[in-house]
Amino acid sequence: MTSNIYFRPAAEQPYDMVRAAHWLVNIDKFKNFISAYNTLIYLEIHNPNLFKHYMDEYYRVHTFKVGYVNTQNNLDKSFRSATGPYGEESHMYYYKKM
Repeated sequence: MTSNIYFRPAAEQPYDMVRAAHWLVNIDKFKNFISAYNTLIYLEIHNPNLFKHYMDEYYRVHTFKVGYVNTQNNLDKSFRSATGPYGEESHMYYYKKM
Protein backbone atom coordinates (compact mmCIF):
# COMPACT_ATOMS: atom_id res chain seq x y z
CA MET A 1 0.00 0.00 0.00
CA THR A 2 1.35 3.41 -0.94
CA SER A 3 0.54 6.82 0.43
CA ASN A 4 0.63 10.06 -1.51
CA ILE A 5 1.09 13.47 0.02
CA TYR A 6 -0.28 16.38 -1.98
CA PHE A 7 1.00 19.86 -1.23
CA ARG A 8 -1.54 21.57 -3.44
CA PRO A 9 -4.28 23.81 -2.05
CA ALA A 10 -7.49 22.16 -0.87
CA ALA A 11 -9.45 23.97 -3.59
CA GLU A 12 -8.09 24.53 -7.07
CA GLN A 13 -7.05 28.03 -7.97
CA PRO A 14 -9.35 29.78 -10.49
CA TYR A 15 -6.50 30.50 -12.90
CA ASP A 16 -5.56 26.80 -12.93
CA MET A 17 -9.14 25.86 -13.74
CA VAL A 18 -9.19 28.39 -16.60
CA ARG A 19 -5.92 27.02 -17.99
CA ALA A 20 -7.14 23.44 -17.58
CA ALA A 21 -10.37 24.32 -19.43
CA HIS A 22 -8.34 25.80 -22.32
CA TRP A 23 -6.17 22.67 -22.34
CA LEU A 24 -9.23 20.39 -22.46
CA VAL A 25 -10.49 22.33 -25.50
CA ASN A 26 -7.05 22.08 -27.16
CA ILE A 27 -7.01 18.29 -26.80
CA ASP A 28 -10.59 18.07 -28.17
CA LYS A 29 -12.28 16.87 -25.00
CA PHE A 30 -14.76 19.77 -25.24
CA LYS A 31 -16.06 21.92 -28.09
CA ASN A 32 -15.56 25.29 -26.39
CA PHE A 33 -14.07 26.93 -23.32
CA ILE A 34 -17.40 27.71 -21.62
CA SER A 35 -18.57 24.09 -21.61
CA ALA A 36 -15.16 22.86 -20.39
CA TYR A 37 -15.00 25.43 -17.60
CA ASN A 38 -18.61 24.83 -16.50
CA THR A 39 -17.98 21.07 -16.47
CA LEU A 40 -14.91 21.52 -14.27
CA ILE A 41 -16.91 23.66 -11.83
CA TYR A 42 -19.69 21.07 -11.77
CA LEU A 43 -17.23 18.18 -11.25
CA GLU A 44 -15.45 19.99 -8.43
CA ILE A 45 -18.71 19.97 -6.45
CA HIS A 46 -20.49 16.81 -7.59
CA ASN A 47 -17.77 14.39 -8.69
CA PRO A 48 -14.46 15.25 -6.97
CA ASN A 49 -12.71 12.08 -8.15
CA LEU A 50 -13.20 12.84 -11.84
CA PHE A 51 -12.30 16.48 -11.22
CA LYS A 52 -9.08 15.38 -9.50
CA HIS A 53 -8.30 13.13 -12.45
CA TYR A 54 -8.66 16.00 -14.95
CA MET A 55 -6.58 18.37 -12.81
CA ASP A 56 -3.89 15.74 -12.15
CA GLU A 57 -3.56 15.16 -15.88
CA TYR A 58 -3.36 18.91 -16.48
CA TYR A 59 -0.59 19.26 -13.87
CA ARG A 60 1.25 16.20 -15.18
CA VAL A 61 1.35 17.60 -18.70
CA HIS A 62 2.17 21.18 -17.73
CA THR A 63 4.62 20.82 -14.86
CA PHE A 64 8.16 22.09 -15.19
CA LYS A 65 10.25 19.84 -17.39
CA VAL A 66 13.96 19.52 -16.76
CA GLY A 67 16.73 18.49 -19.11
CA TYR A 68 19.78 16.47 -18.19
CA VAL A 69 23.26 15.75 -19.43
CA ASN A 70 23.58 12.35 -21.04
CA THR A 71 26.87 10.78 -19.94
CA GLN A 72 26.11 7.13 -20.66
CA ASN A 73 26.23 7.01 -24.46
CA ASN A 74 28.09 10.13 -25.53
CA LEU A 75 31.55 11.23 -24.56
CA ASP A 76 30.74 14.85 -25.36
CA LYS A 77 28.11 14.95 -22.57
CA SER A 78 25.36 16.20 -24.85
CA PHE A 79 22.32 17.83 -23.29
CA ARG A 80 19.00 16.01 -23.65
CA SER A 81 15.69 17.67 -23.03
CA ALA A 82 13.20 15.90 -20.82
CA THR A 83 10.27 13.99 -22.30
CA GLY A 84 7.99 14.42 -19.28
CA PRO A 85 7.77 16.02 -15.87
CA TYR A 86 10.74 15.86 -13.53
CA GLY A 87 11.16 12.42 -11.98
CA GLU A 88 9.65 10.45 -14.86
CA GLU A 89 12.88 10.05 -16.80
CA SER A 90 14.27 6.55 -17.20
CA HIS A 91 17.54 7.41 -15.47
CA MET A 92 15.65 8.40 -12.29
CA TYR A 93 14.63 4.83 -11.48
CA TYR A 94 16.74 1.97 -10.22
CA TYR A 95 16.22 -1.31 -11.97
CA LYS A 96 18.13 -4.53 -11.93
CA LYS A 97 18.98 -6.17 -15.24
CA MET A 98 18.13 -9.84 -15.31
